[in-house]
Amino acid sequence: MDEDSRKFAALLDAPGGYDAAVKLFNPPLHVCLPVPTVGQLRGLVRARGYAGVVDVFRQRREAIERERADPYRYGWRPDCWKDADELLAEVVLLAIFGGNRSSKTTYGAYSGVRKLVEKAGSIVLWLHESGPTSIDVQQKEVFKFLPPEWKRLRKTNVTNISYSQKNGFTENKFVLPNGSMGVFGSYKQDIGDYEGLEFDQINADEGLPLNWLRTLLFRLATRAGKMIWSYTPLHGITPAVKEVVEGATTVQSLPAELLPADQVHVPGCPAGHMPYIQTSTWPRAKIIYFHSRMNPFGGYATIKQLLEPLDRTQVERRAYGYARNTIRTLFPLFGAHNIIRADQVPANLTRYLLADPASARNMFLTWWGVDARGHVYIYREWPDEIRHGAWAESSEVARLFDGQAGPAQPTLGYGVTDYKRLIMEEEGHHWDQHTGWRLDGETIEQRLMDARAGRQQSIADNEGGSALFDRFREEHVDRQGLVDGPLVDFIAAPGLSEDTGIMAINDLLAYNPQQPITAHLNEPRLHIVQSCTQTIWALKNYTKHDGEKAACKDPIDNLRYGATAQLYWNDPKAVLSRGGGSY
Repeated sequence: MDEDSRKFAALLDAPGGYDAAVKLFNPPLHVCLPVPTVGQLRGLVRARGYAGVVDVFRQRREAIERERADPYRYGWRPDCWKDADELLAEVVLLAIFGGNRSSKTTYGAYSGVRKLVEKAGSIVLWLHESGPTSIDVQQKEVFKFLPPEWKRLRKTNVTNISYSQKNGFTENKFVLPNGSMGVFGSYKQDIGDYEGLEFDQINADEGLPLNWLRTLLFRLATRAGKMIWSYTPLHGITPAVKEVVEGATTVQSLPAELLPADQVHVPGCPAGHMPYIQTSTWPRAKIIYFHSRMNPFGGYATIKQLLEPLDRTQVERRAYGYARNTIRTLFPLFGAHNIIRADQVPANLTRYLLADPASARNMFLTWWGVDARGHVYIYREWPDEIRHGAWAESSEVARLFDGQAGPAQPTLGYGVTDYKRLIMEEEGHHWDQHTGWRLDGETIEQRLMDARAGRQQSIADNEGGSALFDRFREEHVDRQGLVDGPLVDFIAAPGLSEDTGIMAINDLLAYNPQQPITAHLNEPRLHIVQSCTQTIWALKNYTKHDGEKAACKDPIDNLRYGATAQLYWNDPKAVLSRGGGSY
């Protein structure tokens, strides 16, 4: 037994000698590596002897010293960081909505540094609300995680790391020996400063404006980059938060000890739980909530005391990173579970086309299919976002509850013949220069159009002044005598009230959110292919507050027509044939 072991044994065995025995090693404090209790020490003595206990104290000290000297390699990693890593590998955008002191900013710093170290020549952008907060919050954390052997390197033709606690990184950037570069900015800059730049990772902190969110995602395409957005929603839902979380589906929840255990706080979560991981309706985006208690270094005991006198809304925001939308959308059960891949659409469908024309906007078209179970699939729309941009998009203007018009709305100047050609092409029919259209694509059971618009003459004035229904039923022949505008027969969509239509949509979305979604037992009947982003956005955001001028009303109108039209599945084996639209 060495000298330290003998001293420890003598002190521990003396009456009341625990404190003196522990003091012998002067152990540093660490919230995740507590000093062993007297009972634990005696158990260690029995298991490993006095020398083994001395080794435990030495190893503990060495682990703490390694962590302080090199947090990049040896720092403590909360379990929520590991889950965030797994989600980030699956998506382009990972939103981290966290409570106070939940480690979300620290994770963004570590994750960005890891990208720079592991991928030579990479570029990572960190953004905060202002230059001073970038220095005080982000840059300090980023410098902490740089490998220690690189922090004091001299400037070379490649390497340039110059940092001070007061001023942050010189010129708000640094370059590592492997050619990777870290860049810092703020939302007070002009978003145009980032046009043309490409990044491997973007770490945006706190109040990210909506236009920045939209723009920055395009700055990742060339490098197959990732974006992390971390935010504590102290003041509720912002337009950017609404864009990401509206309609999200909770896939994992956790107990919330600061809220009543016998109440359901968020639909889709068990009583007493708050969301932990959600799937966003945005393609390739997920949400993780860092609860304040997940960070052992965040002073959770103090946070609990501070939250005791506050109302439930503040507790949800400050402890669990969750904010409610006070402006309710009309389709609360719509979520990521309604969105499917194109290859999940059944082949055996009875197909329909829904149309909502307007004189000053493009006609909005959606293709529907109904299967044998009565489930509805929206599998195509026009104008689609990929080719024409968004039909409607969230606005920073608070009074525009239902968004603002997007670039897909202004009319392309199409006449009836143009729309006929468009419909032929979208449905997979082929043009033959000798015979005209070969109707070898999809078979459409019925085509439905808004009755008022279909009967108005003004919409078709540029092609003769007839009512729109009549113009679509006419054949248009080109100079060669070929039918390049075939008969496309639309019938009037149901003219029921908007409230009736909204109830019909909600009937298609209905299921019990308190129970798991189960085929045939508990599932919605409306499914939308993920490429139909215009319809998805409208379902997430429509409130009816903006009335007839609502930017997303056209997709909702098509949904109303389809939901109230009693669309059916026509069994191809049945002898009886029902009437319907045709070419």
